[in-house]
Amino acid sequence: MCGGNAKQDCAGVCNGNASRDCHGICNGYAVNDCAGVCGGYAVKDCYGVCGGTAERDCAGVCGGYAVKDCAGTCGGRKFKDCKGICGGHHVPDCHGVCDGSATMDCKGVCGGSAYLDCFGRCHANTSKPNYDCDCPDYGKCCCLPPGQSKYFNLGDGQSASYHIKPPPGYGNVLVAYQSLEGDFTASTDVVRGKLGGKSVYTVTITGGSGPTNRGLIIPTYYLRTEDMPKPQNSPSARLVPFLSFLLGLYM
Repeated sequence: MCGGNAKQDCAGVCNGNASRDCHGICNGYAVNDCAGVCGGYAVKDCYGVCGGTAERDCAGVCGGYAVKDCAGTCGGRKFKDCKGICGGHHVPDCHGVCDGSATMDCKGVCGGSAYLDCFGRCHANTSKPNYDCDCPDYGKCCCLPPGQSKYFNLGDGQSASYHIKPPPGYGNVLVAYQSLEGDFTASTDVVRGKLGGKSVYTVTITGGSGPTNRGLIIPTYYLRTEDMPKPQNSPSARLVPFLSFLLGLYM
């Protein structure tokens, strides 16, 4: 018996510190979690929500997405490449071979030989026809598919040349120029006897006196000369210099 105001704890020790947990066990360790469940596992997340899943990221932001990269930098952008090098540049090819050279062709075949011609059509042939985009004598061709235009933006007096090749069998090209801003002049030059007898149409645009001269090169292809419309000076079409250039036939 304890004398005076002294009391025995649950273990019978006078003035002892033993107490019963939420299960009633003397000196037990069970406590009520944040949901009031004795011995439960629910805890408050960084937002104070009981049973919530939000955690602080490496930057200390609750619910944030910052993580450490392979170099240990919080929010860094380095990853291990296929050789396990942090921040390396080795990548697997489409066969999964690290630093391999295989690529997907336009038919979705890894290491296949199908290719896109200059009009975006996929061919399974192993040899490219001579209407592709390879124009070694004139630089890279601006191979515009039918109905597609070429945008340009030139400064004061700045010039740029574009090489246009028609689709196979189309020996007639009608080239229109549409002004979007400023002013410019346009000239054409037909190069014959190149690329297996195909014609390459060179269009040179020169910007006007303003700082910004923007516009479009709009080619239309025709099988026969008689199918082509005559050039018209139409203000509504905003053609500069309000005419279309009728380019020659294949040789």
